[in-house]
Amino acid sequence: MLNDQDPNTSIEGYEKSQAHTFHKAGDEDWVMFPALAGKTYKLSVNNSGFKSDPSIRIYGTDGATPMIEEVDDYGAGEGEYVEWRCPADGVYYARVKQATGSENVYGAGTQYQLTLTIPTAAFNGFIYGQVAPAVALATVSTGYGSALTLPNGYFFMPHVAGTFTLTVNVPGYAPYSAAVTVGELKVATVNIALTSSTPPSA
Repeated sequence: MLNDQDPNTSIEGYEKSQAHTFHKAGDEDWVMFPALAGKTYKLSVNNSGFKSDPSIRIYGTDGATPMIEEVDDYGAGEGEYVEWRCPADGVYYARVKQATGSENVYGAGTQYQLTLTIPTAAFNGFIYGQVAPAVALATVSTGYGSALTLPNGYFFMPHVAGTFTLTVNVPGYAPYSAAVTVGELKVATVNIALTSSTPPSA
């Protein structure tokens, strides 16, 4: 799964960039990425091999509904990118394949690097942590930034420096709220223990 994390960090469950190669005729590479409503995301193809001519398309949370038209603005050996504004919180899909006319080109020289970033934000810090029990797609928010949890409960949020109130609201659990201080170019680690709001059975 791709996530827009800082390239100098290594966080479990997240990758900012992935290396791919087209291994057979008609090969398609699919990736998932969590996205939040109203934010703009940039998917970039770089370091393309001389026979690599990727095209990019983003699909909805069902993995089938196209969110944009196929993007193929450059030729073989060149980069490619798309900027997309997310309409609703969720985990979306991106498909990368050889452009029309190059579907049967594969193997050596068709490698590329796929990277996810948020180009419109000027973040200088990061919040990282885990929600327990693990809850997928829970929204962790500070009022300034927000992130969705992965199935294992981990989350990663680019953020400005300062002190903020971090909140998590998950059905079946008591609301969580705690102060978090983010340093410049630092990762603030927050481990969140949720408390069930359901009374124990007699």
